Amino acid sequence: MLFRSFVVKKIKIINSIVENVHDYHDVFPSIILKGNDEISELGSKFNDMFHRLKRSDETIVSLVNYDALTGLTNRKKLLENISDILKNGNENLAFFFIDLDKFKAINDSFGHEAGDIVLAIVAERLENNTRPTDIVSRIGGDEFIVIIRDLESSSSATKIAEELVKVLCDAFIYNEELLYIGASLGISLFPQHGTDVDTLIKNADLAMYEAKKNGGHGYVLYNDIMNDKNKHIL
Repeated sequence: MLFRSFVVKKIKIINSIVENVHDYHDVFPSIILKGNDEISELGSKFNDMFHRLKRSDETIVSLVNYDALTGLTNRKKLLENISDILKNGNENLAFFFIDLDKFKAINDSFGHEAGDIVLAIVAERLENNTRPTDIVSRIGGDEFIVIIRDLESSSSATKIAEELVKVLCDAFIYNEELLYIGASLGISLFPQHGTDVDTLIKNADLAMYEAKKNGGHGYVLYNDIMNDKNKHIL
């Protein structure tokens, strides 16, 4: 009778935890059962399954929110982060829209492996030349967005932009070859140039294209004339 009560108690523990997983989608529990009997072994197997599910869940979250090549936040996660920051509205921000100048030529001449290496190094240089509180994101292809937080002034933004352009103009090494690409960088400021995510990114993008028109390897701060020119073209 005592043995039966012991077995039933263990089964109830397992059943309770499995039901919690089913009802609340909690895949991070742990079944703690003492002993070397078959039911304790069953509990151990459930724990192994839960741990595998946890690892799978973490992998899925990473794939959804982060760029697989560079490890930077992707566009989806970037927009979530910015939306949260803008809701507070209590800090000045600089939005940098960065497009690499000669990236296509690298891919065409040396192949996609070289291109991937360049992108990974670009991500590393951007992170190494910004603060941990700033946001660095790859939004696709050879386009990156950097958000500078707690901005002191517009001159601070241009100073940081100048430094980022400089480090991206430095050579990249691939198979002992020196590769030079450079970057065009557009800047928009919150709240001067917009108060929502779409407007700020669009205006930084317009400024980036002005930098391209100027020959690349540089930065441009957004102004309203760029928007007027764009409307005229449309």
